[in-house]
Amino acid sequence: MKGATLAGFLLFAAACSKLPSVDNGIVAIQVTSPVFDTLRRSDSLRLMAQAVNSDGSAVAGAAIVWATADTLLATVDADGLVHSLSDTGVARLQASIGTLRSDLIFVTLRADSDTTATLGTRIIP
Repeated sequence: MKGATLAGFLLFAAACSKLPSVDNGIVAIQVTSPVFDTLRRSDSLRLMAQAVNSDGSAVAGAAIVWATADTLLATVDADGLVHSLSDTGVARLQASIGTLRSDLIFVTLRADSDTTATLGTRIIP
């Protein structure tokens, strides 16, 4: 298993070496996806990101900017805190450092559930 981990890291580092870099040798933004990617109206979740250099090491102090084009569905603040504004839809969010952008993060928005689900003969509110 260690060989697979090392091989994965070497592939990541090799791929990063061909990427354009921004200040401090940053070549990528690594986003930690939330465990739950579904929000109900008025709920929130925190996204986390870190800048990574070509060695795969985190770069401290990088100014990460969060944004969404779906401002009718959700907002995201400077700290990556996402607030749902809608009962339905999929909000697209992204972190950036200068011209470098992360992959899109998709958060599904759902209405509050006032219904009950029936499983077999049991009713679960």
